[in-house]
Amino acid sequence: SDRGKIAGISGNVDIDYVFRDYFSEIIANGLLTRNGETYLFRNYLRQVGMQEVNGVTYFFGADGRMVRDMTTADAAGNIIRMCRDGHVVIITAEAQAAAANARLLADQAAAIAAQAEGTAALYLQTVQAYNDQYAAAMAQAELIAQTAQAAAEQALAAPTDENLQLAAFAQAQAEEAALAAGAVGAQMTQATADAAAAQQAAAQARTDADAAELTAQAAAQLIVIPE
Repeated sequence: SDRGKIAGISGNVDIDYVFRDYFSEIIANGLLTRNGETYLFRNYLRQVGMQEVNGVTYFFGADGRMVRDMTTADAAGNIIRMCRDGHVVIITAEAQAAAANARLLADQAAAIAAQAEGTAALYLQTVQAYNDQYAAAMAQAELIAQTAQAAAEQALAAPTDENLQLAAFAQAQAEEAALAAGAVGAQMTQATADAAAAQQAAAQARTDADAAELTAQAAAQLIVIPE
């Protein structure tokens, strides 16, 4: 009754009994778990929507229950993950775009590095070819020089017109062979310099590619949907 009479109290007295423990179902403030569902109360009122509790964000549905283990996305493309323990992780569209761009740049850098390494390998092959040509040209020039030396000695010993002509011809061939060997040597020197530059460029390209890959991996970690 709400019109009970109690000695010493003037007027009606509410003497109803409460048989349900509402104090265990409704609290002033904080999280409360009941029948496996978690609710948030503030000033005895059940909260809904995104709520922050002790620096952690949670989402409570229209009935006040904490939403767990659900992934959705908003109109802006942000991925919203309600984890298994209830805390909310938002993977922004900007982070997703940044990760995609970082992966694109990493793939491009890797392709550039591979191309630079292939170019360096070709330069090294060219250097080896010039080395072989130079060795052959020097050997040929040495043989011709020996022939010219022998012809010169023969002309000195017997200075006939024929021997002198042979000696002059042999000397001209020796000089021509020496010039040819020198030309190949110059080409080899240039090819060696080009190969060194190509190797340096390839090393830098690989360093850039490795750095871009690390950046892409770090960006990818930021958009991993947690459990």
